[in-house]
Amino acid sequence: MPVQLIPLAVLAAITSPTAIAAVLVILNRPRPVGLLAGYVVGSFAMSMLIGIALVAGLVATTLLTPRNHASLPVLDIVIGVLILLSAVWLRSPRSTEVRQRAAQRHARRRAERQARRGDRPSRTSQVLTSGSVGLVTALGAAMHLPGLLYLAGLGTIAHASISTAHAVILLLVFNVIMLTPIELPLVGYLLAPEPTQDAVARLDAFIRSHRAEGALLGSLIAAGYLIITGIVGLVS
Repeated sequence: MPVQLIPLAVLAAITSPTAIAAVLVILNRPRPVGLLAGYVVGSFAMSMLIGIALVAGLVATTLLTPRNHASLPVLDIVIGVLILLSAVWLRSPRSTEVRQRAAQRHARRRAERQARRGDRPSRTSQVLTSGSVGLVTALGAAMHLPGLLYLAGLGTIAHASISTAHAVILLLVFNVIMLTPIELPLVGYLLAPEPTQDAVARLDAFIRSHRAEGALLGSLIAAGYLIITGIVGLVS
């Protein structure tokens, strides 16, 4: 198993804080086990399907092959730079202005919709708070589309000269680690419901109070890791 996959999967797990908020809403519903299981299954299935398709596409292009030694390091560096640029942009005054204007537009549209239809929550909130198992499963699939770190992991798998079965196993392992933030609460609730609810609530509160700093730190760690491993791969 490529050693680089484990750190990438861990970084992908800790840089997806929205999953905890969704899990907390589901855990506060009556009989949440089936709902949370559906949310996990939907997330896992969508991530696996996209991963298999992208790995197959990357292999078919022959751009990421062991013979092309520089291809994977270059991909890592490019993704690392993109993550770094995104972090810098999000901390810039210009980004703050853009996001404030977008938030104001969103608030105006929401107010207009509420004036027409009454004080109704968003579709996502409705599904999380009152949706069926099928709807929550579909929402899990929609909320866990692959990001840049997952793409880096897929590049690592495509670059390795391995069989299809081996690649699928690596994808399974990567996704199990990456989706730990929604898998552990399910296991924890089955074993100890109330302590799990309390722990998820505390973690969600901590994430909300440190969202900006956590996002910046996670981005810097992920970008630094990819850029450094890319450079080492190029010179080795």
